[in-house]
Amino acid sequence: MKWIVYILECSDHSLYTGITNDLERRLEEHRTGRGAKYTKHRSPLRVRYAEHRRTKSAALTREAAIKSLARSEKLALIAAQPTTKLHGYPCRLLSCVGSKIQGPCSHTTNRINPERR
Repeated sequence: MKWIVYILECSDHSLYTGITNDLERRLEEHRTGRGAKYTKHRSPLRVRYAEHRRTKSAALTREAAIKSLARSEKLALIAAQPTTKLHGYPCRLLSCVGSKIQGPCSHTTNRINPERR
């Protein structure tokens, strides 16, 4: 089973890092307030980064490493991910569910506030 480590940008421009084995389901949970407490009142959410890990243990380790990064380092990680074209929109995701959950992917056109951590 593949696990996904992801970074969301919340409506207040803060970044949330999590893991899942089903990104589409997890985004729906976040969107409907059934995800993490942190994201419950910070909608809308945008996926800014996603990467795959083979095991849950590897995903948890990577999640902890990303959470320990400063905001500027997280933004550098997001910027370093290769841009691909998914659903006809430019996107920095490895697997994008943007068109189903949050509309067209606009990850490269909307800027994240670098001052917030």
